[in-house]
Amino acid sequence: MPRTMLKVGQSLILLLGLLHAVLVYPQTAPKLNQWGSVGQPAILYDAPSKQAKPLFIAPAGMPVEVLLTLNAFVKVRDAEGSVAWLEKPALSTLRTVVTRQATSLYSAANESASITLSLGSGVWLEWLDSNSEGAWLKVRYRSASGSESGVITGYLKKAAVWGY
Repeated sequence: MPRTMLKVGQSLILLLGLLHAVLVYPQTAPKLNQWGSVGQPAILYDAPSKQAKPLFIAPAGMPVEVLLTLNAFVKVRDAEGSVAWLEKPALSTLRTVVTRQATSLYSAANESASITLSLGSGVWLEWLDSNSEGAWLKVRYRSASGSESGVITGYLKKAAVWGY
């Protein structure tokens, strides 16, 4: 059998095997741009196992990008680019974002609207909605006190945050 036919056959077998793995085991296939947040303080590990080395404790509300789901664990990336494993039940349906730099929270989705709050870098906000074609996100800020008077809803530019 000619060499080129062997290479084509091997490539076809490899392709079929990969296709089979993706179709039969879809939970292990990565999903792009899947975001979440940590629901309660949780340990981040260096591997998908409780016996793996603990890296640090992620605080509740920390936004994460979900890179891969593998059984009871998810591989996540934080805003600084660190990658670790988190137990799947620790993920929350609440979406949060974090400011990349100092920015302003506006009363409406345009720069001529009044500024309701000035935010520093690294501030976590609850993601409420986005104008998919536009440049703005609707978010909720909660002060550290957690009181109702410390809750402000507004708009900020997508480019100013990580995690949407």
